[in-house]
Amino acid sequence: EDGQSVSGVSVSDSDASGGATIMAGTSSVGVSGNVNWDFETDVAIWTGGTAGSFNSVSSWSTGRVPGADTAVVISAGDCETATATLPAGSPMTFKSLTVKAGSGGTAKFVADSPVVIRESIDIQANGVVELNAFDENGTSPNIVTNNVRIRSGGILSHTGPNDTESKKLHIRCLGTFTVDAGGAVDVTAKGYTEKHGIGWVRCYPMHAGTARDYASNGTYANKYAYGSVRTPTEYGSGAGAGENTYGGGTAILEVPGVIDRSG
Repeated sequence: EDGQSVSGVSVSDSDASGGATIMAGTSSVGVSGNVNWDFETDVAIWTGGTAGSFNSVSSWSTGRVPGADTAVVISAGDCETATATLPAGSPMTFKSLTVKAGSGGTAKFVADSPVVIRESIDIQANGVVELNAFDENGTSPNIVTNNVRIRSGGILSHTGPNDTESKKLHIRCLGTFTVDAGGAVDVTAKGYTEKHGIGWVRCYPMHAGTARDYASNGTYANKYAYGSVRTPTEYGSGAGAGENTYGGGTAILEVPGVIDRSG
């Protein structure tokens, strides 16, 4: 049977569970014309279930933690979830990353440590990548030496909301950074939690009068705009208690090459 190229690795489409079946053989072109088959790359497929540690050997089809020459695949089937979390204090380098899930499912890679990806990131439908390590005063700790592609239904973000500015999306892509129609770099509501943030204003009463009255009567009145207009990196502030409204998060994209917003 023929397969597809996934981050340069041939993977069969036939697994009904939503997983991927690695083919074996020598480099070739499939019967349907698929190219770039690579049967020598070490491929690690997530087997850690609904949630688990990236650093657990039992979480991978290879029986070992992915290394610098490993193509990482995190996938979930229809209506299934799978989250692989790289804990803080364990920076990681691997060859490529593919994240995807079937209809109604979610597959997620959460990195609380810096990652270096030697080739590419491919975020497919229902795939989510959350990169949390950042450095506002220097080069991004998360580096992709080739391309990033966010396909329709894929999301690149950071984890949130948070009480402090502890997690931000900071990525450096040395190739082409592509966002297909329906894909997104989305940090909506990933900023400050309610009652947190430089711009939070607690206002009573919340009836009658004008917005100016609310601000002047608030517990923390006379707040000013904050952050940089040209290069904003601060979270948006949360609203009052019980409102379940959070500020926007932070996305810092370093792309010396091309940013392609397709569609």
